[in-house]
Amino acid sequence: MKKTFVTLVLAMACAVLSAQTFDVRERVMDNLQLARGCNYMLDFDVPAPQKAPRGYESFYISHYGRHGARYYWGENLYLDLRKVLSAAAEGNRLTERGRRLWEQFDAAYDDLYIHATELSSKGWEQHREIARRMYSSYPAIFKNNPRIFAASSPVGRCQMSMASFCLSLKEQDPKLDVMESASREFYPSIIPFDDRNPFPEKYEDYPFAWSEPQWSADLGTGSVDYQAIALRVFTDLDFLSGLRPLPLVVSDLWNLSINTPCSDVEMDFDGLFTPDEMYFFFARDCAGFYYDCGRNRYQYIPMLRDYLSRAEAAVEKGEPAVDLRFGHDGILMAFVILTDMDHFGHRLERADQIPVYCPLYRIPMGANLQMVFYHPKGGKSGEVLLQVLLNGEEVELPFPAFDGSFYRWSDFKTHYEALIAAHPRLDADTEN
Repeated sequence: MKKTFVTLVLAMACAVLSAQTFDVRERVMDNLQLARGCNYMLDFDVPAPQKAPRGYESFYISHYGRHGARYYWGENLYLDLRKVLSAAAEGNRLTERGRRLWEQFDAAYDDLYIHATELSSKGWEQHREIARRMYSSYPAIFKNNPRIFAASSPVGRCQMSMASFCLSLKEQDPKLDVMESASREFYPSIIPFDDRNPFPEKYEDYPFAWSEPQWSADLGTGSVDYQAIALRVFTDLDFLSGLRPLPLVVSDLWNLSINTPCSDVEMDFDGLFTPDEMYFFFARDCAGFYYDCGRNRYQYIPMLRDYLSRAEAAVEKGEPAVDLRFGHDGILMAFVILTDMDHFGHRLERADQIPVYCPLYRIPMGANLQMVFYHPKGGKSGEVLLQVLLNGEEVELPFPAFDGSFYRWSDFKTHYEALIAAHPRLDADTEN
């Protein structure tokens, strides 16, 4: 009987996993824009979150925002593609589809290259809109002279995102006092696992149940024919010998296709990739991200510690306050994996589970995590509550909720202090 029960449980678990895997593939196939992963644009059309329990009002927001839409993160993509496409054009080795691509790319090249890594006008507007929505959603905070502090990564697109956000808040109410900083003092809470952080801390790596994924085999996506993709652009591939490896050329085309819509450049990529190929690259990108962010999750404990300490100070004061942080996709992904928000930190047994639990389209351009704290109105005593929103949508935390998507601050603090205690620093000075 016991064996039958265990078999049934395992079968149900496999069925659930199969359904989840199917659902994420189906969702991407239904909206191929999602295949762009972290190059997907933040969707503002989401359901309104649950309202606060009766008698409660918001008083503190702790926020982390990924920079808004940007040009590609490195200029080499544009340089490498120009080298390949121009060689093909000069040698008359472009298909009709390839010629259209080259003409559009060549016309846009100066704009793409000079703005590589930079925030686009779309990204600037994203943060203006996020700020407008935050201001209108929490009048109990913003109508009561809150303390507002913003800190940014040293990268220009993050600083520009911070500027856009804070200017938008001032547009809503010119009397708001907003302090902005890009000081290295705050790097532990924004880019903790970065060589530029002057206060580095070292923690253990997370042990995976597998080695680094073999993309097609481990991810269950099937194989992709790089030659077939390239031959939609080039009439033959012999000229690539000694110029650039075929897989890298195809990856360059993929990256250009998913990132250009984030820029201020218009190009047509229809017909370059089939839906199955798009899902293959989406799953591959998810796995690559997860292998880095998942393995290094404990390196982001300093960031969690900052969230806890700032929230504790805000709770003790009980006065309106907002802490804003502006950084990057990898940091936000690692943080939600560390804290297991919405099951991002679920223990994965196989690589093909990665796109299910950690789909990159949930960390899009303009992604933002907001922890909104509530206390009883009128100075009454009672539990402090919080609601966590990822891109405006309610997030489930790995411990029991108080009411729907609201959690007790005391439970939040206890749970994550225990997580920190369970993973001590490896480089701690034992003499201190």
